[in-house]
Amino acid sequence: MISNIAIVSHYSELGHIQDCLKRMLLKLRLENWHILLVTTFINAESKDWCILEKIDFLLRANQGRDFGAFQAGLRHYQKLKLFVDCKSLILLNDSVYLRRDTHLTSWDDFLKGDSDSVIGITDSFQNGYHLQSYALNIPEIVFNSHCWLNFWKNLDITTSREIIIQDGEIGLSAMLLNSGFRIRALHSILATRRLAASTQFNDWMREQLAYNYCQVVIEYFHSITCMSSCFLNPSHQLLFPLLFDGLPLVKRDLLESNSSRAPDPFLLAGSIDWFDNDELVTFLKPPIVQFKQPSFIQKILKSLYNRSIRLQR
Repeated sequence: MISNIAIVSHYSELGHIQDCLKRMLLKLRLENWHILLVTTFINAESKDWCILEKIDFLLRANQGRDFGAFQAGLRHYQKLKLFVDCKSLILLNDSVYLRRDTHLTSWDDFLKGDSDSVIGITDSFQNGYHLQSYALNIPEIVFNSHCWLNFWKNLDITTSREIIIQDGEIGLSAMLLNSGFRIRALHSILATRRLAASTQFNDWMREQLAYNYCQVVIEYFHSITCMSSCFLNPSHQLLFPLLFDGLPLVKRDLLESNSSRAPDPFLLAGSIDWFDNDELVTFLKPPIVQFKQPSFIQKILKSLYNRSIRLQR
């Protein structure tokens, strides 16, 4: 009998399972979660590791991003009738880093879930209110409902990234609310904004960072004070107060490219044991940075120099 199922979306061009993802999967196994890793490619070493650790894996076509993986995993286990005795379902993706100090976070609360509510780690008002889909805990009353089954049956994963986000991530929360189900974020954006302005958070920042760096972080939060919550991505722009509040998962794209120009959580890595340097080597996918190209004048000067050398010879 399987009572807890975790479907994890995975993508790697090399087919490897990142070290930090292995750590997260092993934590789930220790908590008696039955895991299905849904991926587009997995190499021989990773297959052997999954077999050794009793983790199922499923290959799928590279369509639909995370929601394509979730759809494939749900359909696969539905065919095998593994949801008959299931009480809790978790959907996770591999684009998040699980903090090493999980005992100081809301990770256990996330795994525990809620018998009558879909639980997310964070929520957002961007383009419509929704739970951010990198981590969702769904109770039995929801994943056995007709509206849940119909949502995944009818979801088109062959469209563009923008439409998949709108119809998938945002559409899922809208469907749940319209069907009368409750959804709840462990770290809501409204509570996090209040926390960012609190003396408690600001005092904590002063304990962690030197004065100059602390001022930079505080000034950043001052700069977004007048922004509507509808325009904020909390898992990026409110990351520091979220980490202070016990956020267990950090999104990879913030660590890699940080398009929101939010304070870098690595600033705190020296004083708090959140990250493992060795794990980050296989986790991060740094963007390709173009090397500086010589200017037109430099090219002319180099050409003249090479010509003078040839004449001297």
